[in-house]
Amino acid sequence: MTAMLECFAPGWCHVREPRHELAALTPQELLDRTAALPGTFRLALLARGHVEERGEKEERVGTVIADRGLLAEVIATTLEEMNLGLKRRDVTWVIPVSARVPAEIVLSAIPDGLRVAMELVRGEPAEVNLPALALFLCRAQAGLRFARCELTEGRVVLASQVSLAGLESGLGHAIAGVLAGGKALLREAQALLLGDLAGRYLDFFARQGVRGIQVGRI
Repeated sequence: MTAMLECFAPGWCHVREPRHELAALTPQELLDRTAALPGTFRLALLARGHVEERGEKEERVGTVIADRGLLAEVIATTLEEMNLGLKRRDVTWVIPVSARVPAEIVLSAIPDGLRVAMELVRGEPAEVNLPALALFLCRAQAGLRFARCELTEGRVVLASQVSLAGLESGLGHAIAGVLAGGKALLREAQALLLGDLAGRYLDFFARQGVRGIQVGRI
């Protein structure tokens, strides 16, 4: 089926493409596949077990920012325009917790751009109900913009990635996407650390026929 495009901001489109061939994968497998997709493209689990690949695509390419000093200037200017705080920590930039920011957001340089990330949950893998968190995150990805979920070894992160060529036009969107997603998901993700609640969450969706989970799995 052809991908669907929805233009929602000057120069940006939201892309949706059904991925019927992935419907048999578990939520954790969908998250693992998401990690290999470019940018902030993500696999979302929809009603009745349907899977869609979603993401944001810029229609134009900007100037590549390779100079580290200029990178810091773009970050500082963007955060000032968004009225957000900024701290420097070693080789990263940090947006600290505030009334508007429920958990700190870390900006770090990567080979082909900038990564924007907010940690939602951290726990010992043996104590975390990974199937429940994976299911929750896969379902949540349908409502995200400019961000996607990561689940590795008991750690849940909401992240975005901006290319060097799209930094000036995309950084604000990436930060806003991570911030909005964090506000929406933080409390629920942390609640699923509770074994009883996580078990009931899995039971409910297992009875709806969602693949990869079992009734009574706690």
